[in-house]
Amino acid sequence: MTTVKDEAVIPDTGHACESTDDGRAGWIASAICRSIPALAACCALATTVLSWLMGRNQSLWFDEQYSLILASRPVSELITLTTVDAHPPLYYLLLKTWMPVAGDNVALLRLPNCACLGLAVFVLIMLMRDLFGDRVAVACMPMLVCGGFMLRYGYELRMYSPAMLLAVGGTTMLLHAVGLIGQRDRRHHVADAAEIDVGNRQDDCC
Repeated sequence: MTTVKDEAVIPDTGHACESTDDGRAGWIASAICRSIPALAACCALATTVLSWLMGRNQSLWFDEQYSLILASRPVSELITLTTVDAHPPLYYLLLKTWMPVAGDNVALLRLPNCACLGLAVFVLIMLMRDLFGDRVAVACMPMLVCGGFMLRYGYELRMYSPAMLLAVGGTTMLLHAVGLIGQRDRRHHVADAAEIDVGNRQDDCC
């Protein structure tokens, strides 16, 4: 006659812990995904402020004075002069509209350039997110905010930062037009939804 001994069954909590950790990781990842626009806006604001602080007490150099001289001319003469210049007249026209507001305040004159730099950083971060994913966008944020050359030339009264904004914005619109960004966005959304669903299922199992 055989006897059966009662043995205590110890639940295996290892997989439950791992599932809980995976669920938390998925929740954190989804939270970061949702906060990318806000983080990009913070980076844009920080870039604008840092560039303006770097340039507010800097004196004007030759090329910047040349920009002010051209912008102070009548519109017809300005456009005529830019026909022999290496740069188109758009920036000089924008500077001309801002000069009556800023007056002789050099720090205030530099503000639109710094704002263009900040907007360019915002668009660039969102473009990297759409092309390469959230992790790449987040990893590049400190490098964009702390880019010395970008901050240095962003405040100058030249077309550097507006040209950067036009280039990044034009690239983004072109990629949207050909459907490249839209396709990647759909794949990212599907992947994020699947990751969140897996995390919720694991939480329910726990």
